[in-house]
Order: sequence, then structure tokens, then C-alpha cells
Amino acid sequence: MPPGVRIVINLHPAEFWREGSLAEEFRFCLGAAFNDWFAGNIKEMTGFEPAQIDRLMLGIIPGLRGEMPQVAGFIELTEPQSKFEMIKLFQGERINDYEPAIYMSGKKCFIHIDDKTFVFGPQADAQNMADAIGTDAVTSGDITALLARSDRDRHLTILFDPKLLRLEQETYFPEPLLAALNHVLDWVGDDVRSLSWALHFDRQFHSELKLRNDPVTTKLSLQTKLKKRLDEVPYRMLAAVEMMNPSQVGKRKLIGRFPAMLKAFALSTLGGAGKIEDQLVQFTTVLHERAAPNLALGTVLAWDESTRTDFNRSPTPATTVASAEPAKPLTLEEKLKQKIEIDFRKTALQDAFAYIAEESKIPIVLDGDALKAVGFTQNMNQDMNLGAVTVQEALLGIMKGKGHKIISDAPDTMVMIYNEETRGFTVSALPYATDQGFKPYEFK
Repeated sequence: MPPGVRIVINLHPAEFWREGSLAEEFRFCLGAAFNDWFAGNIKEMTGFEPAQIDRLMLGIIPGLRGEMPQVAGFIELTEPQSKFEMIKLFQGERINDYEPAIYMSGKKCFIHIDDKTFVFGPQADAQNMADAIGTDAVTSGDITALLARSDRDRHLTILFDPKLLRLEQETYFPEPLLAALNHVLDWVGDDVRSLSWALHFDRQFHSELKLRNDPVTTKLSLQTKLKKRLDEVPYRMLAAVEMMNPSQVGKRKLIGRFPAMLKAFALSTLGGAGKIEDQLVQFTTVLHERAAPNLALGTVLAWDESTRTDFNRSPTPATTVASAEPAKPLTLEEKLKQKIEIDFRKTALQDAFAYIAEESKIPIVLDGDALKAVGFTQNMNQDMNLGAVTVQEALLGIMKGKGHKIISDAPDTMVMIYNEETRGFTVSALPYATDQGFKPYEFK
């Protein structure tokens, strides 16, 4: 990388284009417009399709105030390419004044490293890039400090100087993104010198946020402030969502659940500080794999709806109808007859029941020990698309194994035990219920 890089983006494009991968699903949930822009820019910068690139690291180099930055890139391909094909791709004049040789093409230069690796960058930085092979890039100490603590194998890592983005936001970003960007920068605050955010999609969704604090701010102070701000995000989002009025039912449901998704993210986030000599605060979040696409889709839909929402208007007062007596609460049987939409795709068992509980207003808890004793886990995936069905049909669908292929008449079938006190269910297993003298609820 040439000197002066202040923003680093490291990603594994082939994984985001690998059919059936969680990373691919996450990418799909970001929307067609983003995907077209994403793929088009990668092809334009590198000459290769995203699926052909194992690793792409971009270094953004700011210039004069108000000017678009320069971009340098390091590319590792999934398959070897002959040197002849690579040189054809560069379509540039070979300059032998450097070691290794550099190919100049327009305002860009290319360096062929081996049959799977090459770099590109600004033509003016050709010598600097040749000199930088095998050495650390020259950049600010705050960027270098976080680079040393980053992991190149994470599916996506973004590392940047927040003050630079604040200063150059109108130059680097299109106008529709500025409001969202400033919300992020306001959350980070002025006490952060550099920030890295890494995402990884495997059997779980893993998020890791690292921040280098300003020396005048203690790590503990920064950690406390940011955790408090993170805990406030779901409530702020709820206030924003209540002002929105999506026209489509599906979008309305997803946007309505987005604050709860953010709440789950905040509750699952653990904070910590680095060694005494380090200026480092870290927040780690580990969630079920389904959280990744759900958060991506919720973010995109809520942001899109926000562009059509007037947040300065006063909320419309709710119309109340006088009644001689309060509305009678629904009985359990009436709640079980309500229709809900069921489309579970690799949804954890506990999340599937939590969704049904939220939609039906029937409290549902899982007896993890009883279920585990007969082979069920709370994270076992549910794959079940029933469409619009009653709550009872949804519960029976899980219990009868439609989502996880459990034989319905096996002795370890799930059962629901009704709790008079909570007016809800406990999900258990038949052997445990029998041993404890509990009578499984009989659905009518």
C-alpha cells in the first residue's frame, strides 16, 4: 500500500458470492441496488468478477480537502492465472525502472506479484508501492495500531478515521447516506481516534468493534459511554419506526420488529478494554446465524422507509372510542386461532418459539434441560414455510417435526405444558412431563 491510507476495507468477495453461504444471504438482504453497485465496482477496479477474488483489501488515500480520494488495492484470486493473462488484463505499458516491474495504465499502475496476487494504485505512487512490498504501510499511528489487532480472515473488516469521514462526508458519500452516516459518527463521538468493525458469518453471526480512544479519555470512560449509547439505540429506533407508515404488510412487519432485533444485538454485546498500555476498547457480539440477514434486511428497509418519512411532524393522536367496559382479553383458545405468517429458514428453535409468542401474545418458555435430555437443542434449525396459518398450526408444525424432521409418534416428541399462572406454555419433552406428573396440553 502507498503511504497515507486512512480507510481500509478488507473483504472476501468469493465468500459473499458462494452459493448457499450465510455471507451470500447477508449480501442479498442488502438489496439489488447495493449488489449491482458492489459487483460493478469490484469488476471495474480489479478486472475480475467478485466470485473469482478470494481476498480484496482496499486502501483509501485522502487528497486535498474536497477532492475524491485515491484508491489502492491488494487482490488474491481464488484460482491461479498465467502471467500472460494477467498482463493482458492490466493493458498497460511496462516500466522496467522499478523492481518488480510496474505496468502503467491511465492514472493507475499495476504490480504483478505472483499467479494469484497483484496490486493496483495511483500512478503517482508507483515507486512507493514497489518500495512497500514486504513492509508495513506508512500511515497514522492510530490506523496502524488497529491494523495490528485485525484479522484478515474475517469476511468483512472496515477500518477508518472517524474525523476524516466527518470532515469529508459530502465529498465521499452521496447525499441520501449523509443522515445515516452522521448518526453513526454521533454514536462514536469525538473521543475515538480510529475504529475497526469486523463481521464474520459462519455457524454464528460474529461482530467485533474495536476503537482507539483519545489519550485524554480513559478506556473505561469511553467503554461506559458507548455501551450506554448502544443500549439507547433500540429505543431511539422504536421512536423513529413509530413515525413510519410502510405501505406493504411484509415490510411493515419487518420494520416493526427491527427495534427488537437491535435490542437483542445490544443485550448480546460484551465490552472490554485492552492492556494498560493500549488505547483500545472492544465490543464483541455473537448471535445466532439468522441474526445476520435479519439485521441486514431490517436496516435496509428501515433506512429506505426513513427517506419517505417526515420526522418533524407531530404524531397523529390515536382515536379513542368510549366504551362502557374495557375490551375483554382474548382467551387462550381465541389466541390459538389467530392467523400468523410462518416462514422459518434456518431459524433457531428458541427464535421460532419467540416469534410465535410475540405474534400471539402467548408466553412461551423452553425447558432447555428437558429438551436436551432427549436430543433437542435450543439452536436446532427450523426450516418450515407454512404461509398464513393459525398459531395452533404453527406450534403443532414445530412439535410434529415439520421444521426439523422429528418423527411425530416418537417417545421424545415435544409437548406443551400449560401454565395457569402465566397463561402460557412451557415447551418440554414427553418423558420429562410424564416423570414430573405434568399433563401435556391437548390441542383441539
